[in-house]
Amino acid sequence: MTYRRFLYALLTIALLASLLVVVRREHQERLARNVEITMDDAEFDMFARAYGIDQVSYLKKLKAAGLTTMAIDEEQGVNIPGSGHATVYTGGQLIDQAKLAPLADPMLADLSRQGALQADTLYVMAYDAATAR
Repeated sequence: MTYRRFLYALLTIALLASLLVVVRREHQERLARNVEITMDDAEFDMFARAYGIDQVSYLKKLKAAGLTTMAIDEEQGVNIPGSGHATVYTGGQLIDQAKLAPLADPMLADLSRQGALQADTLYVMAYDAATAR
């Protein structure tokens, strides 16, 4: 077999493989008749606030235009320190701080004296009843 024939055979195999992919893709595209349009809830909120749009009426317009779902992020406590309603401390931070000086918060000071602070625990200090709930 010459080098040229080998290249032709290789190109023929590649062409057949790509045709197979095209046929399968066409079949899958025909089966996919439903399309979901999703919008991120945080982006929706930010956009509506930035332009002073009533969120309820804007959401109704988006739904009429075909929006089917809203993506809502799970609250994992990342925003707690910046909220102004609570503070988060790691057990390691509190243990280290207690070694340097007494803790100012009476509840944390009691936990420190009893040796009940655990390094692998997060301690959340809420400043109001609604945040604590």
